[in-house]
Amino acid sequence: MLKYMKKTLTTLQSLIQSPSFFVYLTLLSLLWIAHFLFFQSFGLYEDDWAFTGIAINQTWSRNLETINSALITFWQGRPLHRVFLTILPFFGAKLGGISTLYLIGFFLLTCNACLFYRLLRNITKIYYSALLPTLLFCLYPADTTFNYLQHLLGLQPALLFILIAFNLFVNSAKINSQSRLFSYFFATLALLTYESPFLLFFAAPFLKKNTQNRKQIFIHSLILTTILFLYLGLRKIAGESRISQLAPWETLQKFLYQIIAGPIVVSGTFLLRIWQILSNLNVIYLVILLIATACFYGIITSLYEEQFKVSYHDFSSHFQIAELIRMLKLGLVMMFLAYPSAILLDVNIIDGRASRVHFPAVIGTTLVMGSLWNLLFLITYSKQFLRPIIKGILSTYLALLLAFSINVQQYYAQSWQYQQNFWRDVLRLSPDLTNNTVILVQSPNLQWGKQINPFDWSVPSVLSSIYEFPKDWQFPPRAYILHSDPQNIEAWKGMIQSNGKMLISNKNHGVRYHYDWEPERLIQPQDVILLVEENKKLIRKPKLTLSDGRTIFFKKNDSRFTFPPFPKTSLFSRLIPSTTMTNDQKSSSAIYLEPQK
Repeated sequence: MLKYMKKTLTTLQSLIQSPSFFVYLTLLSLLWIAHFLFFQSFGLYEDDWAFTGIAINQTWSRNLETINSALITFWQGRPLHRVFLTILPFFGAKLGGISTLYLIGFFLLTCNACLFYRLLRNITKIYYSALLPTLLFCLYPADTTFNYLQHLLGLQPALLFILIAFNLFVNSAKINSQSRLFSYFFATLALLTYESPFLLFFAAPFLKKNTQNRKQIFIHSLILTTILFLYLGLRKIAGESRISQLAPWETLQKFLYQIIAGPIVVSGTFLLRIWQILSNLNVIYLVILLIATACFYGIITSLYEEQFKVSYHDFSSHFQIAELIRMLKLGLVMMFLAYPSAILLDVNIIDGRASRVHFPAVIGTTLVMGSLWNLLFLITYSKQFLRPIIKGILSTYLALLLAFSINVQQYYAQSWQYQQNFWRDVLRLSPDLTNNTVILVQSPNLQWGKQINPFDWSVPSVLSSIYEFPKDWQFPPRAYILHSDPQNIEAWKGMIQSNGKMLISNKNHGVRYHYDWEPERLIQPQDVILLVEENKKLIRKPKLTLSDGRTIFFKKNDSRFTFPPFPKTSLFSRLIPSTTMTNDQKSSSAIYLEPQK
């Protein structure tokens, strides 16, 4: 036993003394600060309610049915995407609730960053060239969905698979080696999880210098093309038709635009985010920048510069420049390969959930940007007076990107706070929920968030996610946000029929979100709870007088409860914490109706 412990301590000591240990520790710490510093204040957003929420509340047998259905129907061409969005939330919530799901996401991001660093170390002899692209990988500013569970648990596994495939490919010496075969297996897993990173694998033969001949490149491309055609065939057989509505000429135009505009837009975010932070700088962010700049300066000096000195003395400047240019070209190829599959998304969007269009470009873009910084450092290193200046500029640049990532976290936390306060008010005003009850919310000043939408299409799903309504209720209570804005507050009233009933449908401009798969419903006024925004808070209206003189009387509140008295799911306490339930803010304005900071 003593001998085993001594051996373990020796192994641990050698690991800690390894230079790579401190690099991985740095990446782990950076990812935590950049994306998970406020994870306890995050919740569910947009599609999370429809996927994560359902997986958490369903029994394991029901989740197995969901998984089987996803695999059999080839769900959206991404069956593994649905599998991960079912398995990870179910078991993660059992281990510790929503917070555990974010820790799983942190683990996935950490694995991806470490695999990316390992890949770059393996494809070149100048080891210092791997660190800066990986730091930028951790601070990638074009995709703002690092705090969105739907993408953490559904998209990051695809990137994990493709990075594993790259590493296996690089470690394989022959086309028929075991590592090479496994690399195609993991690339296929990436394709079945989320298709956009798959095309990056076409660049795999160019990762290592002078190791692939034309025959091997041809065979590699043929294998990937075969996999891709089989995949598209399966999507066709499964009836997945999201791009079938696009005409051939329109598809070609979109394709060309995406691969030209995408790299330009994603590159621009590396400067735009800097301007966004500087233009809204306050005392708190100034302190963050000063501390972060000092930390990055220490990282660059102790890790990056130490590696740089070794290569600087072992290899000629000509060789190093040639290697950095090769990696720059490789990054450019990967940038262009990141966008052909994004035909249905707009590459001009760099904020919110739709910024996922830039998700597969993270490898190529950070490789390009990191290589440019490496070249600048190499060219100016011989000029001793410039060396600290370049390190200072680079450290400040990285600190500004870190500040932007922290800013995104604050938007997510704010969005969740909006939801918590909104649903607390809705439930406090609607304690008398019954079968067929419909809550209609007229709130023209409802906040919509910048990086993540607190009140998206998933709003009608929330009540059934936090309460266990009786199984025999045909129409459990739902909440809908009415079409109402400051320019046309009464736009929603077109849903009111001549007999006073209300038509819940997508065919009129009544409610913002009504699911396509739900039937149209005529709702009796006696089943409607109308919540209206007045004086910056929500109030319940017992009646409504129309312009033609008719008066509609709504559901009467005859409940003796403060909140609806139904059994609560595990999501209830996350959405409505006890402090929020007991905090009486009836006299103050609602934060979700105040201007966004």
